[in-house]
Amino acid sequence: MQNAEVPIEWRGISFKHGPCLPEHMSQLPVGKYAYAIETACKNLIKFK
Repeated sequence: MQNAEVPIEWRGISFKHGPCLPEHMSQLPVGKYAYAIETACKNLIKFK
């Protein structure tokens, strides 16, 4: 991906099955940052 020159060569990211997995979300410390990250994940999945 670092050598990609056009969008077709970019590697797609699945937020649903990657960084936003429930197992990963459960490791976040409780607080406003965890809430913000969880909300962002939900929105990224919706937008994609």
